[in-house]
Amino acid sequence: PGCGKPMPVASGVKAVANLFNMPRICHYFSAYYCDACHDNETSVIPARVVKKLDTKQYTVCKKAKQHINQHYRDPLLNVLLINSNIYKWSVSLNKVSILRRQLKYIGEYINTCRNKEILLKEMDGRHYMFESVNIYALRDLVETINGALEPIMYSILEKFIVHITKNCQTCRGKGFICEFCNDGGSLLFSWMKLD
Repeated sequence: PGCGKPMPVASGVKAVANLFNMPRICHYFSAYYCDACHDNETSVIPARVVKKLDTKQYTVCKKAKQHINQHYRDPLLNVLLINSNIYKWSVSLNKVSILRRQLKYIGEYINTCRNKEILLKEMDGRHYMFESVNIYALRDLVETINGALEPIMYSILEKFIVHITKNCQTCRGKGFICEFCNDGGSLLFSWMKLD
């Protein structure tokens, strides 16, 4: 376990080092820790992910590693508030935000469907994606930057669209008939682009 307290640094690392206990840097807290509190474990640093799109692993102390792991899947990061340029800097994040906008509209149908519980299992705990386009869990950002989230989102969207437009009479019943062509066979839904 260790004490969990950062080591003071007087005039550099050598000032606090002794023969048996070389201080180790925790990049999360930007502080030095003893080897009882720091096992040289690595993790992404949330601030670096959001501000610099950096998913590189850095050494962190035990307390930081536990904190990051505990909140890795929690939707805590409003990326637009933290970094207003993030969608400009990352093509993959911009693509995922477009998919999430579609998912938000599709969520209106899924949330009122009688098969909601079964359908939500496809989301793997990411139900918050129905509510906000800019709220991310650290896991989402890392997977987006590494190129893993976009194909997952396409797959989820495809399954939901097939459910709404073909498989579920309740969801299909919420579609709109075009007023010009009056064709009940091809319904319009809120997420569709109209050209």
